[in-house]
Amino acid sequence: MNNIQNQQLDDEPWYKQFWPWFIMALPMIAVIASISTLVIAIKNPDYLVVEKSDYKNISAEMLPAKKTGLKSKEPESEPQD
Repeated sequence: MNNIQNQQLDDEPWYKQFWPWFIMALPMIAVIASISTLVIAIKNPDYLVVEKSDYKNISAEMLPAKKTGLKSKEPESEPQD
């Protein structure tokens, strides 16, 4: 009697069984994760890598003039008549 029941369970098509879908789901999850990682990497590129001396110059230019001790340029006023 057991053999007959086992044969009836095996007669189902493969797409109605659990294990083939489970085995195919694992690689598909990895593919989806890698595609999403690629999209994130493309949308958020890394900043340009520069030498230390260039970095110091760039960071000094980004700070306000009061913090660096440099005098800021004031707009030249036009001569009044």
